[in-house]
Amino acid sequence: MLFRSTPGYSRQRVDLAAMPGGGVDVVDTQRVRDLFLDFQIRSANSALGDQSARADSLQRVELALNEPGDTGLRAVVSRFFNAWRDLSNNPESSSTRTAVLQAGASVAVTAQRLYTAFTDLRAESDVRVRQDVAEINGISTRVANLNEQIARLQVTGDEASDLRDQRDQSMDRLSKLIGVQYQNRDRKSTRLNSSHTDISRMPSS
Repeated sequence: MLFRSTPGYSRQRVDLAAMPGGGVDVVDTQRVRDLFLDFQIRSANSALGDQSARADSLQRVELALNEPGDTGLRAVVSRFFNAWRDLSNNPESSSTRTAVLQAGASVAVTAQRLYTAFTDLRAESDVRVRQDVAEINGISTRVANLNEQIARLQVTGDEASDLRDQRDQSMDRLSKLIGVQYQNRDRKSTRLNSSHTDISRMPSS
């Protein structure tokens, strides 16, 4: 019960066998984990990560456009064309000519503001992409190292449950960054694929 709140911990099953003369001996210890549920969770993580990134980007664009609003592009352009309409109806009026100049200046200021805002958004997106790529590469390296450690321990009969839990946590995190697909080949190996990385022959749970 103590480990239920530990992040990444998987419940373990102890296999016992009767000993000659009485008593029992621990034959094997295996993790109890629902591989189908893991697949469903990681698929949902991938979809959630994609939609969250899209929503965040669109929210930033919405804030930059300031729509609907009096200082938004639509309102500024509308006032610009209204000023020209007023000028066509009263071309001799100095106030309408001034209004056209002011409306044109507002359009120019708004266009410059949006250009700066979108340039900043692109720079921020580039930084986030580089950070995500660095994290993806780090996780991939960590998973590959864990695979090697698990394989070495498995030869000695050690199931390396703690290392497998760490690997599953890494795969859970990776699924939030990119789409992850994996296929259990047999009791000893799993093939992990994504659109950005391919880590194959992973000892499975």
